[in-house]
Amino acid sequence: MKHRLSIASGLLLLTMAAPVMAQDAPDPDIAGAAALFKVAFAGRCGDSAFLPDYLDNPSVFPIAWKNEGEDEKTPEHRMKVFQFFCDNFAHFGSAAFIQKAEDGTFSVISLAWPYGRFVKDENEESGIRRTGMEGFAAQDIVLGGDFNREDNTISANTWDRYAEYYSIWKFHEGSFLFSESDAYRIEDGKLTEKPAEPAEE
Repeated sequence: MKHRLSIASGLLLLTMAAPVMAQDAPDPDIAGAAALFKVAFAGRCGDSAFLPDYLDNPSVFPIAWKNEGEDEKTPEHRMKVFQFFCDNFAHFGSAAFIQKAEDGTFSVISLAWPYGRFVKDENEESGIRRTGMEGFAAQDIVLGGDFNREDNTISANTWDRYAEYYSIWKFHEGSFLFSESDAYRIEDGKLTEKPAEPAEE
């Protein structure tokens, strides 16, 4: 779905990461990323995630950027993001992300995952009521996870019979920062344009 930018994170990105197209040829760094994936996600992702068809073929996304305050003479910073298949569920899958930093080290990308409650409420226009944001927790398996190469964001999309829920993390100077989260009511099997309204304080 096309993400609605309805909730601002309050983050002002003074510098934008320059999107770089994912590579078509096999990347020489896949082996290092796959080795870390096997160790970090053994027993946590489905068995099929460790089969060669998945393990040896993650999506690879090079990213180049400059930090705030760096001038045109400063060389670009570069890193790579590897998106690995983790598991399949009834209606959506999950992904895990590994990054290779400028210094050549590999690490698992852990995201600040928003936690809140959405409840069905026919008195609300959207049919859903948000009962408030309860906080954040580190999460490295992303349900419905996907990397968008156009703006270097990681998104999560999940749904149940009531609504579709999504969150977005924006790339900023080598990290992925939480940007927004919302839910959209499903009516008669179709996604509506009406977002869930925050609960009154």
